[in-house]
Amino acid sequence: MRADRQILQQVLGCGWEGTYDHLRDHEEPLLWLADAISWSWNKGGEWRRRLNGIDIKVIELSV
Repeated sequence: MRADRQILQQVLGCGWEGTYDHLRDHEEPLLWLADAISWSWNKGGEWRRRLNGIDIKVIELSV
């Protein structure tokens, strides 16, 4: 959590006083897809082959 605060202050400035929550993995729907893909990749075999048809694009957002 300390590293998170440092990054937020670097990106948003020292005056940022916002809040954020650390949720458990099952409480954060935006991470479900990433978790499923990484699980499939690590499981290997047929699960990894099923990922071949997925076109994953990374889009960097600026603050």
